[in-house]
Amino acid sequence: MRISEKTVEINFCKGLPSIIGKSIFWFGLTQKQEAQAGFDVCTKLSGTLVLFQIKASRVILKNGARRFQAPHDQMQTLRNQVKSNRKIFYVFPSAGTTIEVCSPDCFSHCSQLLDVSFLPSKIPLPLAKGKTTPRARGVHYVDVTPGLAKIHSEPFRIKLIPVAQLASIAEELSFIPANNHAQHEFDTFWEAISSISRESLYGAVIT
Repeated sequence: MRISEKTVEINFCKGLPSIIGKSIFWFGLTQKQEAQAGFDVCTKLSGTLVLFQIKASRVILKNGARRFQAPHDQMQTLRNQVKSNRKIFYVFPSAGTTIEVCSPDCFSHCSQLLDVSFLPSKIPLPLAKGKTTPRARGVHYVDVTPGLAKIHSEPFRIKLIPVAQLASIAEELSFIPANNHAQHEFDTFWEAISSISRESLYGAVIT
């Protein structure tokens, strides 16, 4: 049976605290009220905001890569929001069907992460096959193999991070000062996430 993104989301969020060894406050980015609350908690707890754009796919290519799809506008918007006190990752699970699930912790422990800051600041448009015109659906194909993502097109490659490495990343994050954000900074935050399709986008405040 195909694994839905919702299943990946639930199990990824469930298992992540045990990996990084820190408490996490999760919030789903679905409404402005929830975003305001998430932002407030982040500033009050002196946390660093980490965004996870979660993907799911059961498509395996002949070369063994698992193919995901990522809308270009969403990818470029995420790249534009990279800041010193904000980490953004795509989450690419290693299982796409129930038969591929290796354990209850499969999605939190076996997924790979793409650090959005590794993407070029201006991401090339996805092109139609054999053409120089943009792909009609406006999506990038992301072919994932162990340690590497190949993003089309024109194809470029980005190194991937195992989820386990989040533990060391969390230790290195520079936590933002508490109660040090004016209202206009929330407005900037809300403008940023409003331009992102919030389906399968989750925020975590790591404290």
